[in-house]
Amino acid sequence: MKEISSLSYDKHADCFLANNDERGCFYELNKDDFKIRKEVKFSKKGDYEAIERVDSGVVVAKSTGTLYFYNINSGQTDKFKNEFTSKNDVEGLGYDLVNNNLLIACKGKPLDDSSTTKKDKAVYAFDLNSKKLDTDPYLIISDSILITKVKLNDDKLSKAKLKKLLRRAKGFAPSGLSVHPQSQELYLISAKGSFLVVFDNAKVLSKIVFLNDRTIPQPEGITFDDDGHLYIATEGQGYSGKVFKFNNQL
Repeated sequence: MKEISSLSYDKHADCFLANNDERGCFYELNKDDFKIRKEVKFSKKGDYEAIERVDSGVVVAKSTGTLYFYNINSGQTDKFKNEFTSKNDVEGLGYDLVNNNLLIACKGKPLDDSSTTKKDKAVYAFDLNSKKLDTDPYLIISDSILITKVKLNDDKLSKAKLKKLLRRAKGFAPSGLSVHPQSQELYLISAKGSFLVVFDNAKVLSKIVFLNDRTIPQPEGITFDDDGHLYIATEGQGYSGKVFKFNNQL
């Protein structure tokens, strides 16, 4: 695959799932070498940006926020529209097992809401029982929160390094998300600036990790296996997409 738009671990088949953003297909990838072992057509062509394995199916999100539920047993796809539009630019999708929700991250502006501004980035919860979107943000991520966190480490950084990291942090635009299977922490990656943020169970920002933007220039997929190993996928940018495994998280 030259482009990996999203990544999810399938514990039932012990493989990974990935998609690009055009063909209306997703792919099963071998766990050991990440070679494609199966291609599955779930819908027509479109701008698909996120994928997640849930129960007996696979959920794929369009950039407009429309969710496609593909049933592995029947091969049928059900489509669920919601309040999102292309202006919200959905790019992240994760499964909250504890609450049986899908968590959806918007790269674009949040839904119209008095608690957010146009510059904020937001995560929303989609109830898998009712198949309804909660239009109140599950999580709001502002530049000020990220800037404050970066500055907490200013005594360890040179002024030049701090300035560079602050510039990267201000560009946060979520391109993927995943829920840690043990801690239930929420991990979000940003292709812009190539970095990762972690929120704890109280929805408090606990960590910012700046990735090597040469090695991982545009991360768009993130997932965990059942052992808690972290995987991050990046676009190929002229070559095949790559997947990086972190044995001890980050």
